[in-house]
Amino acid sequence: TNPSVLSRQFGFSSVLTDNYKLSKIVANSSISFDAKALMLPPHNKSGKNFCAAADACIHSCVTWFSGRTNDPNYRRAAMNRAKLFIENQELFGKILLAGLRKHVDTCERDDKQACFRPNGSSDLPFEMLYPIIFTEFGDSLLCYDYTKIRSRIHRVIDGHMMRNYSLTYSVNEHSDMSEVRYFLESGINCAVVVDAEYVPSIDYKGPIPKTMTIAGKRFRCVDGDSHDIRIPSLDGSGKLILLR
Repeated sequence: TNPSVLSRQFGFSSVLTDNYKLSKIVANSSISFDAKALMLPPHNKSGKNFCAAADACIHSCVTWFSGRTNDPNYRRAAMNRAKLFIENQELFGKILLAGLRKHVDTCERDDKQACFRPNGSSDLPFEMLYPIIFTEFGDSLLCYDYTKIRSRIHRVIDGHMMRNYSLTYSVNEHSDMSEVRYFLESGINCAVVVDAEYVPSIDYKGPIPKTMTIAGKRFRCVDGDSHDIRIPSLDGSGKLILLR
């Protein structure tokens, strides 16, 4: 099945997309990564809530109100993906799987590590919706996501998550810092938005702290803006991922 042909039938050129941050080169790595993402409309923009734990972020979501996400063509494609997902989840899954097969095959040909971010702009439990996308490719496809849904993080801690699917917890206004500390101590990376200058157009990133204290304990920090690929082999485990 040609995923591009199928996608165009439903109003989007590709089920997988890339962007500036996804394409950032990972410095000091002997591996060349190629990351793609599935971009759906965030929160309830499509009429279905794709971000169950969203709250204040819906008013300034960077996946809908910044950069090319403001472009009408981008939004139309995202809405059409969502429409197919809502109306025919099985067919959507087949198109997604075909797109991932093409992505993995291309990366293997080019000697790159294929990566995939299922929730480029959503927070859906893909481990339950489409478990095949994790089991089909094994380590040929490294998957990762941010999530605010605490139950998904607890599944990771309890050993009930696919080993090639890495989740980073997004600390938010409703987070219990004692639980965040527990996540970190359990090896989960946690993302925190910090007040630091960031100008992507000239690749300027203001300084960020090297450590931060969470519920009375200091944890090491990682610059989350240096690249997008949130996997333990690059970030380590139990770290704070700082985003400007």
